[in-house]
Amino acid sequence: MGFGRFRSGRGGLSLAEVLVAIVILSVVLLSLIAVLGSSLKSDRKAFLMSGAANLADSELDRLLQSVKSDQPAGTRAQFWDSDHPSSGEPLRSGQVTVSHIQYSFAIYCQTVLDTSGTPVGDPNHRLKQVDIVVDWYRSTTAKLGQGETTYRQRRLFSEVNVDSEPDD
Repeated sequence: MGFGRFRSGRGGLSLAEVLVAIVILSVVLLSLIAVLGSSLKSDRKAFLMSGAANLADSELDRLLQSVKSDQPAGTRAQFWDSDHPSSGEPLRSGQVTVSHIQYSFAIYCQTVLDTSGTPVGDPNHRLKQVDIVVDWYRSTTAKLGQGETTYRQRRLFSEVNVDSEPDD
């Protein structure tokens, strides 16, 4: 029939062909495993970042509610009359542990100033920039390259809106 190597009547693959197929299959499988590992790491980071964002939203809402209701007494005056820049002591800080993840947060606030250094608005209509920094560390993992990560969020609070909004 003229098919070259099949003339002897023996079918099958040579050892070299089998080895090449195994090498190609190994490369494909290792690539898939690497992509899967990277995907799982990205999913985990997104999960942790989502937890930090939820904590930030919750704590900023809690701060806003405290300022609006002036609870504990003096909270409104402390918030509007003093600054707590990110280079100093935070206005509030704390820690929360969720599913072996320890989140720490610090809230800083600062009066918004115009280019001449004067507070924006008049004395009864001030504007505050509020920053929250959330750090977390997976307490059960101490591997190199893992551990602490940071999420930051910023909001502007207007004295007129904060003090005039109805309580929920």
